[in-house]
Amino acid sequence: MGAEVLRQVKLVFIPHSTGSNRSLAYTIVSRYVSPDAQIVFLGFPMVKEPSAETLMANARVICDGLRRYGSAAFVVLGDPSLYSTFYRVKPFINCDYEPIIIPGVSSITACAAKAGVNLAIGGESIVILVGDDTERLTRAMDFADTIIVLKGSTDMSSIAALLRDHGYSVTYARRCYMDGELIIKESSGELPRDYFSLIIARRIYK
Repeated sequence: MGAEVLRQVKLVFIPHSTGSNRSLAYTIVSRYVSPDAQIVFLGFPMVKEPSAETLMANARVICDGLRRYGSAAFVVLGDPSLYSTFYRVKPFINCDYEPIIIPGVSSITACAAKAGVNLAIGGESIVILVGDDTERLTRAMDFADTIIVLKGSTDMSSIAALLRDHGYSVTYARRCYMDGELIIKESSGELPRDYFSLIIARRIYK
């Protein structure tokens, strides 16, 4: 459905990093966008909390485009309901529009499939964390059957070691189904730091 929408719309908003001036989303969707479509890049800093000024500025660009074209697509990586840029800017979009959210494939499920890792069965619990929040990680290890740590530009090696010490089997995955893909299982060595990497940890039951 997403590819069909991209072929039909005349305006496509694509987030890009203001730090690197690159957009992984663009490299993925550019083949599906109509050659007649207008592409507008929206700059977002790679920080945990973009400023309200940044979000409002991008929202104004979106509203201007919607008034001109009547409809548009806003592209995100993975699934829009999980840590997406769209839901950051959505509260600031104050023009008249009706969003249609099209589900995607998250990095969590994509990398689990690529690595052949089962995320949960039966009544097992899953906890999703971001970065090196060791306080929340420590609390999660008290009960979670599966722990997923996203956005691995932090020290994933230390996180992996901590999880192994608490009885988890650890899989590191980076850029699944994309250029630069890497899957590492049960490594005690240094893990690459990459914003588009994650750890999937499964509790070992004996």
